Amino acid sequence: MGLQQTVTAGEGRDLDWQQWTQARARVQATVVTYTGDQPPPAKPGEAHRGARVERELVPETGQPSKLAAVNVYCTLVQAGAGWLVDRAEIDVEDS
Repeated sequence: MGLQQTVTAGEGRDLDWQQWTQARARVQATVVTYTGDQPPPAKPGEAHRGARVERELVPETGQPSKLAAVNVYCTLVQAGAGWLVDRAEIDVEDS
């Protein structure tokens, strides 16, 4: 059974997970370059980065439906020779 309508997503409260499960749908996510506001300037041992996640609902049968994109803003802290995510904020775009 495929999806009969376009499904859009908000912040996780209005998703129709039961309908998606019945359609054996999956969400395909693609991370692309974030082109929004510039992050705050880096400080010693701390940096800020963003990523944009474009999502599409792909049912087993039927047409794929675009979902709202998600922007992820991360605060990174230096840990030895590398960096760790210290904090992340998620912003779901209006569809």
